[in-house]
Amino acid sequence: MLNSVDFAKYIVINARKMNIPLNLTQLQKIAYICDGTLLAFGHNIIDERCCVWEHGPVYPKIYKWYDKNRSKPLTMNDISKQALDEINSIPDIKRIVISALNKFGSWTAGQLSEWSHSYGSPWDIARSNNGMYSKIDKEDMKSYFLGILNVR
Repeated sequence: MLNSVDFAKYIVINARKMNIPLNLTQLQKIAYICDGTLLAFGHNIIDERCCVWEHGPVYPKIYKWYDKNRSKPLTMNDISKQALDEINSIPDIKRIVISALNKFGSWTAGQLSEWSHSYGSPWDIARSNNGMYSKIDKEDMKSYFLGILNVR
C-alpha cells in the first residue's frame, strides 16, 4: 500500500509539471477523487482512510505534511522508492492522477468542497451516520465512484 503522503507528493509533483497550483483543500479533494477512482478500478492502494471534515474529505496525514511542507520544492526523489515502485507497477495510477488534475485542477477549493458534499456522497453518508471527523468507508467510496464513472 502507498503511504498517503507519498501519494500526495506524487499528485503535487505532477500538478506542478502541468502548471496547476494546488492549495491544501484542492490537494485533499484531488487525492480523494484519485483514491475513489482507483477503488472503482479495483486498486485499494492508499494506506489511510479519509475523514469527514467541515470542508469535505481530508486525509489527516496529508494535512499535517502539507502544513509543514507547502512551499518546499519536490522531486520524484522525495517519494520513497517503495512507493515509486508501486506507482510504476500499476499503470492506472498515473493515468488517473493526470486525468483528475486535467479535469479538476482548475476547480477552486470551494467548488471541490461543494462537490464532495453532494447528497449521497461518501462524505455525506459518513457525516450522516457517524458525524464529523469520522472515517469514510472505502466501500462507500468504491460504490460512489463506480456510479460516477459508470465502471463495472
